[in-house]
Amino acid sequence: MSDGSRHAMYYVEETTYGTTPATPALKTLRHTGTSLGLSKGTNMSEELRSDRQIEDYRHGAKQTGGDISTEVSYGTLDDLLEAVLCGEWSAGAGATITGTTISAAAADDSFNDSGNGFITAGFSVGDRITVSGFTGTVANNDTYIIQTVAAGKITVILATGAAAANIVDDAAGESVTIAKGGNTLKAGVERRSFSVIRNFTDQVEADDPFHRFTGVELNTVEVNVTAEAIVTATFGTVGRELVVEGEDPAGATYPAVGTTRVMDAFTGAPREGGTTIGVITEINFTLDNGIEPRFVVGSDLTIRPSIKRSNLSGTATMYFENATMMNKFINETETSIDLTIRDAAGNRLRFFMPRVKYNGGQPDVDDEGPVTLSMPFQALRDSTTGSNIIIDRIAA
Repeated sequence: MSDGSRHAMYYVEETTYGTTPATPALKTLRHTGTSLGLSKGTNMSEELRSDRQIEDYRHGAKQTGGDISTEVSYGTLDDLLEAVLCGEWSAGAGATITGTTISAAAADDSFNDSGNGFITAGFSVGDRITVSGFTGTVANNDTYIIQTVAAGKITVILATGAAAANIVDDAAGESVTIAKGGNTLKAGVERRSFSVIRNFTDQVEADDPFHRFTGVELNTVEVNVTAEAIVTATFGTVGRELVVEGEDPAGATYPAVGTTRVMDAFTGAPREGGTTIGVITEINFTLDNGIEPRFVVGSDLTIRPSIKRSNLSGTATMYFENATMMNKFINETETSIDLTIRDAAGNRLRFFMPRVKYNGGQPDVDDEGPVTLSMPFQALRDSTTGSNIIIDRIAA
């Protein structure tokens, strides 16, 4: 008899779809639960008989699927997020500007370049930047997130997710450097597949405790950020085949299990339309790739599945104060959602949806308690960033 407390999961990226690499360097998949398993189609004979019996029944095409539930922690889900977004983590290096033409303005929390070099240097909305070189007002030397970009101006917030950057006025003349940093992930078109192993460690070899799934792609991810709770992410999978074995793959190696702390909703500040909102009780969003298996004559296994558009939607729930948010739904106003979460060590993940439209807004009353407003939304491609979502990974 197996217990969930003894269950382990590992994964390795495949170089060939559906094939586990030789001597795989497995990575631990930290999880809270999973429904990953094998399913088959069914084909029942339609033959009619005078005794009313069913003559035959055959198994059909095979596929694997199911959810992998996790708690969000820094660095733990990097490969999975990269795969489900079909993107690639960028080091963020390259966009840098240094000069004596850069000034700071407190009125709109901005840095201004009389040389109009910000766009040419490659800065864009959502970039994490480090500012250095101010000597008269050293408080301006900090790390920020860009909110708007023009050739001669960038407006910013603190990378911590604080409501304001608290920029101090400082005239041009000092040699100031603004450099993009951190790691950034955007939705793209690069597909990845994995071999995933479930190991029931309280079973012996004869029990075939290793369940190896091949051709596993990440079809969906649902992120839930709820007040007074650990942030969770649930990944939905579509895979090719299951092999049940008594031993792990030959030559497999295992790294140490990650020890980064989980992230919660107690820290960080959600921003909507560039403004901090302090009454949000829950934000959840789901990215769906629409991956579907494809079967052909001569095989009961899928060839490489098809993939649809990157569809990102979600719901923001908040205490109902006034009609400001409802009017954005009523008037079809485009906005943005910006959420930063962190762990106890100060490591941060930022989820930025730069172009969002609400498709509902209803302040339901269930009882005599607080009234909440649920705002379902659809994220869209942003022309500046080229993505419906940007994830920043920021080390403490």
